[in-house]
Amino acid sequence: MTMTSWQPTTRLTLTVALFSTFLIMLRLQNQSKEFSTKTVIVMCHLTNIFLIIAGKNSKISYLERLESRGEGSAKATANITVEVIARSGAQVKFAAIDRLGENVTAYISRRGKLGNDASIDWAIGVMNEGNVVADFDSDLIGNGSHADLKVVALSSGRQVQGIDTRVTNYGCNSIGNILQHGVILEKATLTFNGIGHIIKGAKGADAQQESRVLMLSDQARSDANPILLIDENDVTAGHAASIGQVDPEDMYYLMSRGLDKGNCRTLGCSWFPWIRDR
Repeated sequence: MTMTSWQPTTRLTLTVALFSTFLIMLRLQNQSKEFSTKTVIVMCHLTNIFLIIAGKNSKISYLERLESRGEGSAKATANITVEVIARSGAQVKFAAIDRLGENVTAYISRRGKLGNDASIDWAIGVMNEGNVVADFDSDLIGNGSHADLKVVALSSGRQVQGIDTRVTNYGCNSIGNILQHGVILEKATLTFNGIGHIIKGAKGADAQQESRVLMLSDQARSDANPILLIDENDVTAGHAASIGQVDPEDMYYLMSRGLDKGNCRTLGCSWFPWIRDR
C-alpha cells in the first residue's frame, strides 16, 4: 500500500519494474482537494489498485496517467483497477490518460459508487497502442445521484480494443450520461458497448448515451452497440450510435484547395481534440 501526505495539490509518480503490485487508498472527508498519479511501466507485469473514498459533501479532482517506457520486444501485462466511492453530496472529477505501448496488454477497470446527491464526472482518454479491454462503470445507488462518462479512444495498427461503458440507475431521479468517441486507423479494431440499466424502483431516472466512431481506413473494423435495459416505467432514456468514414467529397474538396491527405484527416478529426493532437 502506498500512502501520501496531503498538500493542496498532491502528485504521486510510480515507476514500476519487474513484477509489481500497488494498492493506493485515498480518503477525503469534508474537504476540497486536487490529486494526481502517474504510473510508468518499464517492461513489467503490473497490478495497480486505487481506491478513492470521497466523504460527505467533499470535493475532489483527480488526474491519472498511465504510461509505458522501453523500446524492447518483451511483452508486458497491466491490470489497473480504480474504484471511487462518493458519499452523500460528494463531487468527484476524475480524468485519466492511458498511453501504454504496443507490447503491453491491459485490462483497465474504473468504477464509481454514488450516494444521495453525489456526482462523478469521468473524462477518459484511451490512447494505448497495445490490446486493451476496458470497463468503465457507475452505480447510481443514491437518490439524485449523477454520473457523466466521456470516453475518447484511438486504435491503430493491428490493435484490438474493447470498451464497455455502463451506468446503472438504482436511485430515484438519478441521471447517467455516456458519451463515447473513437477514431480507427489502418487494420485496428475498436468496439464500444454503451449500457444504460434502470433498475426497478428507480422512478424519475434518466439514462442517455451516444457513441460515435470515425474510420480512417477501409481495413479497420468497429462496432458501436447501444444497450438500454429498462425495468421501471416512470423514466426517460435515449441512445444514439454511428460509424462512418470521412466523406470522400469533403476530402476531395479540401485536397483541391491545396491540403494534403494527412491535413484533411486532421480536419476530419477536429471534433476530437485529444485524438487530433496525437
